This record gives sequence, C-alpha cells and structure tokens, in this order.
Amino acid sequence: MSNTKKVIIWVLSAVAAIAVIIAGFVLITNYINKKPERMAQSFKERIIGTWAGDYEISKITFNEDNQARLDVLGVGVSGTYTVTYDKETEQYSMNLSYNSSVGISVNRDFRSSLDENETELTLTDKESGLNLQFKKSDSDASISVKSTEENTSSATEKQATSDPDFQKKLIGKWINSNNNGGYDFREDGSVGVSLSNLNAEGTYTVTKDDDGKTRLKVSYKTAIGMTISNSYFAQIENNELALSQVGAENIILKYTKA
Repeated sequence: MSNTKKVIIWVLSAVAAIAVIIAGFVLITNYINKKPERMAQSFKERIIGTWAGDYEISKITFNEDNQARLDVLGVGVSGTYTVTYDKETEQYSMNLSYNSSVGISVNRDFRSSLDENETELTLTDKESGLNLQFKKSDSDASISVKSTEENTSSATEKQATSDPDFQKKLIGKWINSNNNGGYDFREDGSVGVSLSNLNAEGTYTVTKDDDGKTRLKVSYKTAIGMTISNSYFAQIENNELALSQVGAENIILKYTKA
C-alpha cells in the first residue's frame, strides 16, 4: 500500500473518530440539558415576571424565589409556585398554592406551556381541564396584601347576630352596572354567582354587627378549584344593593334589583 493511500485512510479514520466524539458530546449535552430539574429551571426563568389574563385570576407575578403574587377578583394575595418537568411526556407542570385571610385559598396543579414567542402562558387545570391563558405584561403587579388582611382581621373581631329582615330584602337577582354579572340570592341560603368570566354556585349568610352594620358573606368554589369566601358590609336602598368588602371599604360595588 502506498504512502498516499495510508495517509488518506488515516485522515478518514481521524475524521470519523472526531465525528463520533462530536456526536457523543452532543448527545451527552442534550441529555444533561434535558434533565428534569434543568428543564424545570429553564421554564421557571422564562416565566419570571407579570402575566395578565381575563379570569378570576386576572394577574400573576412569578418571582425568582418561588413566590407568586396574584390578583384574584380584585383582591391581592401572596402564595408560592413550583415548576416540574416530566421527561416522558415532555410536559411542564406548575403547582400554585396560596391562602389568604380575606377568604381566598387554592392548591392546584396545572399543565404549563409557553407559545413560541414566549409571550403567552397557558395553564391547564389538571382536574377540570380548564385552560387559562395569560399574556406577558410589562407592568409591575404591585399588590398590597398586608393592609387588606390586617384590616380584615381586626374587622372580624366584632360580635355578629343574624339579620333576617335584611335577608328578606336581599332575596332575588341583583345585576351590576355593566349588566354582565351579579348575584342570585335564594331563600335556602344558596346563591348563584356571575362575575366577569366566572359562574359558580355557593352559599351566603347575613349577620348584623353590634354596631348595627350588616354583613354579607358569600362563599363559592370556582371551576379551577379556588375557594372564594368574601365578607362585605351591605346596604339596600331604593332597590340598590351596595357592597364594600371588609378590609377594603373604600371600594363600593353597586347592584340593581332585577
């Protein structure tokens, strides 16, 4: 065999060996990068920030320390979140957990995904199959939870008794000023709730504080497993129901008798 042929064979063998090494390196790198914890961390880094939606959860802010801030039906609450990755299904999962003294609590698991531009986050509730879509927001979600919860805690210390007279006036349907939501209070203590994109069935109670203020407590569970239990100071005058949430009395919601 000539020296030229030997050189060609040697070069081809070297090239083949290098190609095998490169392919092996790529495979190992991809395997390492696709470890569940690495994939979960990568997804978490991509969702850091504020996301806005048109649901009972209208805004979510994910922080780097696994803390989440949520705006739920206009109430700010703090909670935690965790992200995991399933290598077999190649799907991300998120657990959202929060419990607020203003009556909102949830511990729910979602399948999670981002669109190709990473500007739209989809959370699919694993139990109900409900899809929630949120868009990336440039605004900062500054949610003040402490003051609301402190005011709620102090306000709930007052003694309360039943208020059957007010309950009689309350029974019936009440519609908000936009004609797109409201409550249907029934004699048996049940209530139909229709607020924005939320429709649910729940219960209500009416009590009167020792200072004469009437309280209305409405409790219901949403399709994605959130338990909502809000207390309001309530007044009825000229077929108009005015509700101001305990702890946030500066915000008054008004409804008209249907």
